[in-house]
Amino acid sequence: MKLIRQFVNTNYNALSLNLIYNDFTLNLFSDASMKPGLGTNMSSCYGAIAVNKDTIIDEMYRFNSNCTVPSAEVRGIRSSLRLALMYADRFKNINIFSDSQLSIFSLRDYIYQWTYNPQNCSFYTKKGNEKVKNQYLYMECYTLLMMLIEKCNVNLFHQNGHVSGKPSKLRDALITFRKSNQIYCPIDYNFIRYISMYNNYVDDKSRSLLFRTNTIDNVYRDGIKIELVQNPDTFYN
Repeated sequence: MKLIRQFVNTNYNALSLNLIYNDFTLNLFSDASMKPGLGTNMSSCYGAIAVNKDTIIDEMYRFNSNCTVPSAEVRGIRSSLRLALMYADRFKNINIFSDSQLSIFSLRDYIYQWTYNPQNCSFYTKKGNEKVKNQYLYMECYTLLMMLIEKCNVNLFHQNGHVSGKPSKLRDALITFRKSNQIYCPIDYNFIRYISMYNNYVDDKSRSLLFRTNTIDNVYRDGIKIELVQNPDTFYN
């Protein structure tokens, strides 16, 4: 079951801001910031925000003391999905934006071309000779996506990061958005301004949190730990 890309499969005269800037749509923006850690390790702060029109409904940021750039970006998208599931009952449409092309393409397109090897319980790329990196993160994201699709319309979009308000930067961002997401209709520059503004917000805040926090001492951990039930009476038949 592939994701429904609303803006690709529907013939619009133009991709205008009001398609995502309305009362019925929640927009999620994720990003990750990195800094050197101990040895060859990298520390990261990744996160996401949930936005309806001009209101930031919620934010989620996490630290990881041993991380690569691709894995941090996927974790950022996972944060978007967690936030999306929290608020999915309130919105008809949910859009997830990330400036990580690899993460978006993998979840939206590449994942359907991967092959599974039951001998080592691993996924491989289309050619079958390269193990997919961060596959456990992608599988977790894919599971969350399937849960989300049951509740509302979902779109995954790649966008440029670090886009300023300069006309040349906006034009480059527009070209990238059209190509990455197979958008063939005209795109409103206000659309690009809007998504760039909130991508920059997450980028700036994750960087600020990361460089104000000592993550290399391994105090911070990624994920959560399940609380095991000890009383068998709490099980349901």
